[in-house]
Amino acid sequence: MSVAPSLRDRIAASNQRGIEAFERADFEGALAAWSATLRMVDPHDDELAPAVHENLGLAFFNLGRSHAAAREFLRAMDGDPAARPQSARLAVIALAQMGHFHHAQSLHATMEAAIGPHPSLTREELAAWAAQARFARRRALPG
Repeated sequence: MSVAPSLRDRIAASNQRGIEAFERADFEGALAAWSATLRMVDPHDDELAPAVHENLGLAFFNLGRSHAAAREFLRAMDGDPAARPQSARLAVIALAQMGHFHHAQSLHATMEAAIGPHPSLTREELAAWAAQARFARRRALPG
């Protein structure tokens, strides 16, 4: 007689399918697996939910879907960059890619205070990126 797998076992198996797909650079497959994982996880489960949101953010980020990636990274952090440093760092980049420089700069400052400097994006580089975007928008305006 076989015993039905527990919910935790099914969650772990689904998460593992996502990891394996991600490692093969099958980001759509990872997204599907981690979306299924999230549907099984209690949203108030402080142990599992943040990791699944971070994984979803990674899949979206690698698919070039910055808005969805930022949303998942912010959910993973739940207001605390120190809780999910990778999510904080990637959320800054995703927000900047979307043109949400004010939010990216605010999160960058909060992140630096909580966990230290961003490993690949300084405050000055982020400000320069924002300035370039403003300049490009002004040049695109008629008149």
